[in-house]
Amino acid sequence: MAASPRSREQRRADTEHRLTHDVDVWVASASAAGVPYLVPLSFDWDGAALLVPTPAGSPTSCGEGTGWSGRSRIR
Repeated sequence: MAASPRSREQRRADTEHRLTHDVDVWVASASAAGVPYLVPLSFDWDGAALLVPTPAGSPTSCGEGTGWSGRSRIR
């Protein structure tokens, strides 16, 4: 029997627990041509902001010249 879906409150609590206790996250991005790239990265969560540092020139980098729109989505 399948478990019932978690409530919104439970999903938020689970997410905040992971942000507080985990140290690594898998980050997916894609080139302008749509070629996917997946990399494990360390992160820091201060309770309000999520910092995911990337090396300059990395396919997951958000630096100048990467075509990054200035927006990110965390799922």
